[in-house]
Amino acid sequence: MGVPLPATASVTVQPDCVTPTGTIVVSSPLGTNVAYSINGGTSYQSSATFNGLTPNVTYNITVRDVNTGCLSAATPYTINPLPASPPAPVGSITQPNCLVTTATIALTSPVGADLEYSIDGGTTYLPWVNFPWLTPNVSYSISVRNTTTSCISPTTVFVVNAIPANPTAPAGTWFSQLVRLQREVIR
Repeated sequence: MGVPLPATASVTVQPDCVTPTGTIVVSSPLGTNVAYSINGGTSYQSSATFNGLTPNVTYNITVRDVNTGCLSAATPYTINPLPASPPAPVGSITQPNCLVTTATIALTSPVGADLEYSIDGGTTYLPWVNFPWLTPNVSYSISVRNTTTSCISPTTVFVVNAIPANPTAPAGTWFSQLVRLQREVIR
């Protein structure tokens, strides 16, 4: 065969927050008489697939003819950097009161079409930034997930207060005195 042709390959998997490594697959030249290296010829393998590749690295693929030992020119392929996670959510909370006995959390940042939000510790993600009808006296751990990269933000805890107690009724003697004073003023 002589000097093999340079590798033609593709990066079939770029890193994301679910799979933090990349994969390169050589599509040409193929066969039992070639081996491939991604580390400058230090070691070769017969498989045309390289899994578990470190993010933010350019790999130079070299093809070796196993019969002659001849090497192809190196072909570079880059595994992208690991994407960043969204920032922790920021928002405001409307606490329950005597008239409205539930709370509402309104997130103001980060927002975007490729983001979704969880208030149940990451079990369920929804595209909403407003969460009404929340139970009083409960803490909600909210996180943000990027739907493109699957990266998840740090959690922000929002604490919903208990429903405030109703004021106590005035004591009979105090109230009686007030009524008596009002009557005297009216006379």
